[in-house]
Amino acid sequence: MLRVAICENEKVFGERLKKIISLYFQKKAIPFGIDIYLSGAEFVNLDIEMAKYKIVFLDINMERMNGIETAMRIREISRDTFLVFVTAYIDYTLEGYKVDAIRYILKNVGNLEETVFESLDAICEKMKYKSYIKEFIFKDCVRKISLEHIVYIESNLHELTFHVLENEFVTYFMRNTLSRVEEELVKELFIRIHQSYLVNMKFIKKIKPGVAVLINGTELAIAKSRYKYVKERFTYFQGEL
Repeated sequence: MLRVAICENEKVFGERLKKIISLYFQKKAIPFGIDIYLSGAEFVNLDIEMAKYKIVFLDINMERMNGIETAMRIREISRDTFLVFVTAYIDYTLEGYKVDAIRYILKNVGNLEETVFESLDAICEKMKYKSYIKEFIFKDCVRKISLEHIVYIESNLHELTFHVLENEFVTYFMRNTLSRVEEELVKELFIRIHQSYLVNMKFIKKIKPGVAVLINGTELAIAKSRYKYVKERFTYFQGEL
């Protein structure tokens, strides 16, 4: 599912924007979910969970924490979220470039639907949207999970723990080997950093000697024999974003 967030302190306009975005994805037959946040501060309180949103529409002129400040906090957590600024004034262009915003939308234009559709067309073309969904048989349930939402998988004596970002962090347990599961995942997304850890690279903040630091601060050990390979793969992955 493609997750979209709207940060807009004008509730009526936020609902209007939600209807337009919903119509777009319904026409494209793309599974989606949209959540509205009434302030930037409310959104950034999600911390790492901001990363579950692929697209964020931001009102620039919000109180307490404006759209630019919110975007900067998003960029600390996620490098691949698409940002669209919504504003009554087109005077923040330079700041928008700094956070790599893909579009500006003016609130008072007569063709709002057309403008939003064009922005979403540009985003879908840029990310060439694919929904990597796989069904997993866990100990206590069978679940279809987007591979992009698996943060990392941990192995302990053939017991696997899946750390997954859904509406909140959840864990699932499976009796299997990490090597077998690794073969079934998208190799462009995941990297084996240790015999006990398989990690989604989009959730890695940085690599330092012997440790992968995730964007929520979790530190996972990197095997000494794998360090050079992991660092090179992660550097390449960052360049591909």
